[in-house]
Amino acid sequence: MYKEHLRRIIVNAKTIEKQDINYGITGYFDAQTVSALEEDFQTLVEDNKGRLILDLSGVDFIDSSGIGSIVFLYKRLKAQERDLVLSGVNGQPARLIQSLRVDKTIKTNFLKESNNNDS
Repeated sequence: MYKEHLRRIIVNAKTIEKQDINYGITGYFDAQTVSALEEDFQTLVEDNKGRLILDLSGVDFIDSSGIGSIVFLYKRLKAQERDLVLSGVNGQPARLIQSLRVDKTIKTNFLKESNNNDS
């Protein structure tokens, strides 16, 4: 089950402009996958100087462990006077991020959902 779960994670990191890093996650961002991303997050904090854009457009599900790792990443970047931006947030992750009010502290760019009737 754990190996199958890890196969759902697809990570894409690339440099945007000179210093910004775009780091994408696809699949589940939960307790089982947070530990698999810890080393990458450590590298992103230690080896880069610019803003980190965490692309969550491909994340189908996030739980409190995923949220906790985002908040921890935010605190580490803030200590270095760097910014974290959550981009492409939609579906269940968007609802959880809004209900926990994470978007009030961390800059969050939401995708509009096609079935959303709120205008």
